[in-house]
Amino acid sequence: MNRFYGAMLVCMLAGCNGAPGTDTKASNSQADSEPRVTVSDGDLQGRTLQSGVTAFLGVPYAASTGGENRWRPPQPVAAWQGVRDATHFGPDCLQLPPPSMKAPWGPEFLTDNDMSEDCLSLNIWMPSTRSDNKVPVLVWIHGGAFIGGAGGIDIYHGDKLAEQGIIVVTINYRLDVFGFAGHPELATESDYEGQYGLLDQVAAIKWVQKNIEAFGGDPDNVTVAGQSAGADSVHALMAHPEAEKLFAKAIAQSGSGMGITHPDRAKAESLGLALQQVLNADNIAAMRALPGKEILENVLNIPVPMAIMQFRPVRDGNFSKQRSNKNISLLTGFTGNENSYFLPEWHVETEDDLRGVIKANMVDDTVTDAMVKLYLQEADTPQNAALQFLRDRALMSLLNWAEQYHDAANILAYQFDYVPPGPPEGFGSFHSSEIPYVFGQLDAGDRQYSDADKALSELLQNHWLAFIKSGKDKVIAGDDWPALASGQLLVVGKEGNAAAEPVLTEDKIQLFEESLAAGGTLGMFSAEGFH
Repeated sequence: MNRFYGAMLVCMLAGCNGAPGTDTKASNSQADSEPRVTVSDGDLQGRTLQSGVTAFLGVPYAASTGGENRWRPPQPVAAWQGVRDATHFGPDCLQLPPPSMKAPWGPEFLTDNDMSEDCLSLNIWMPSTRSDNKVPVLVWIHGGAFIGGAGGIDIYHGDKLAEQGIIVVTINYRLDVFGFAGHPELATESDYEGQYGLLDQVAAIKWVQKNIEAFGGDPDNVTVAGQSAGADSVHALMAHPEAEKLFAKAIAQSGSGMGITHPDRAKAESLGLALQQVLNADNIAAMRALPGKEILENVLNIPVPMAIMQFRPVRDGNFSKQRSNKNISLLTGFTGNENSYFLPEWHVETEDDLRGVIKANMVDDTVTDAMVKLYLQEADTPQNAALQFLRDRALMSLLNWAEQYHDAANILAYQFDYVPPGPPEGFGSFHSSEIPYVFGQLDAGDRQYSDADKALSELLQNHWLAFIKSGKDKVIAGDDWPALASGQLLVVGKEGNAAAEPVLTEDKIQLFEESLAAGGTLGMFSAEGFH
């Protein structure tokens, strides 16, 4: 079990720590000529990149979260005097490094940056050409299983998208025990125990609403986006009562209805009490007095399986899992092989192995037998049949979520089947593999991207940009991408083409529905996955 969750941790950390990239610091000789912007807390000095895009990095949107501010809603930033340097990324929020294991995510997904509890900052990339027209804004929430990640990671750099007429904002937010701990004492302080990281995200978006016009942005055309844990965050934000005041559209990559479970307040409080015990602290005040690094390291000593993975958002109240604002247009989808990193752990080599994977999710024996037969007819090996089943399970979960909580006429769905080049090989269209294409960041890392990859990146950017730039009440991402209500999604094929195809066949939908009626489960990962 520990081995499995270790693998899961690495997977969900695709896009983990963000570090300063090259081309982000201004020299003293350039200082006087660099761009400046005045925001609500003072003046900022950014940097003009070689492409002409202007970057303002490491901009604080809330105060330090250490000491007395630990496990409290984000506090206001103190205004500063003079001009604040905004030419480099701020520290990442405190987090443990991922384990060293073979995985499809290269250095462009995982980097090494300073960490601090004074980490609530955001990064802004704006077009080189200013006009009288306000430009659309994309706010990106990083993934990382809620235990890792940062807004400054290489593949999240927003310069390539900004070149095409939008403003890109990436953010940091509190993680793991600092972002999502509960405790009986915290429950007496506010209604937000277990939700501090989500409150950070709300604070960042409110900062954008208040200040983005100074950068030429349109506060009425903000799209909030994220991948994996960032996508789950997007859904939490769509549940917020003020959602429509915060943003107009949303993007959830890997994805919607992904099947992540969230602790209730009772579980969050029990974890907090267990943390208090291993810290040998008398109360929350004593826990706030401890160094953050000591707290983080002691999470590993909590006597529950993979305790580091248990601190996730409490999804109730303003962030209820049972609610979504249907007026917010949504672009969402999955990669074709979200599970490719984990499947070898299940040794799917035979028909019986395949039956075990399906039965763990579908429960009902009759449905399981029918699905085994169906998927073996479609695939050339039991392992590929399992991958196909898990892909379809995620898509059915999306359909089920849309039917319950959203409006399929206001959703654009995609499936990314294209296989990026290695190293390493063998993981297919793995979890988060579409992100470098969407951001246009194919020069980062060691992958041998070709002209075909660059053409695909341009295609995906065109689709995503059409959605980001479209009006608040329109679902637009190209003429060949119909809304989910049509029963179709955009499939990015293995040859790099993109075309509308049916989400699922009717016989598959019927089998999944029969399974749900019998107590089966849906989601992005298997029943043994990220819960």
